[in-house]
Amino acid sequence: MYFTVSHDFDAPLDAVEQAALSPELPELLVAGVRGLGSVHALESRAEDGELRRVLRFQASASLPLLGRRRTSPDRPSWEQHLGYRLLDHQANWSIVPAGERDEHAAWRRYFRSEGTYRLDPIPGGRTRRSVAGRIEVRLPVLGPALERFAVSKVRRIYDAEAEALCRLCERAS
Repeated sequence: MYFTVSHDFDAPLDAVEQAALSPELPELLVAGVRGLGSVHALESRAEDGELRRVLRFQASASLPLLGRRRTSPDRPSWEQHLGYRLLDHQANWSIVPAGERDEHAAWRRYFRSEGTYRLDPIPGGRTRRSVAGRIEVRLPVLGPALERFAVSKVRRIYDAEAEALCRLCERAS
C-alpha cells in the first residue's frame, strides 16, 4: 500500500531540518502519539554529508487483531533506518520489525516498508515536509487489513512529528 504525508511549516528549511535531526525528537514523539510506548535512538552518526539514524519504536497499546493483549517489552518492535543527505535535504528510509527473540525476526520476511523523506523551501520563507512510502504485508487474507492499520499509525506518527518539529522550531527562534 502506497502512502504520502505532507506538512507545511511556518519556518525556514534550515530550522525545520535542524529540528528533524534533533536528538530531542524521539522523546517528543512518545509524548505526542497515543499508544507509542517508547522511541530510542540506536544509532546517530554523520559522515560525508549524510546523517545515518536508527530509531527503535515500541508500541504500548493493544493491537485490534490481537484482542485485549497488550504489547510488552519482549514483544516485537520496529526500527526506522534513515539516511538523510544534507546536500539535497532528502532521506531514504526503511522500517523493519525488530526484537530480541527469533520469532520477532521471522516477521521480516512478511513485512516490508520503505520510502523517502524530503524538505523543500516554499514561498514566504516556509518549508514543506513530504514523506512517501510503501508498506507491504505478505500474509494471505490479513495482509491488506494490516497494511491499512499500519498506514493509519504511520500517518499519526508523522502528524505528531510535525507538531514536535513546530515546537522545536519555536524553541530555537
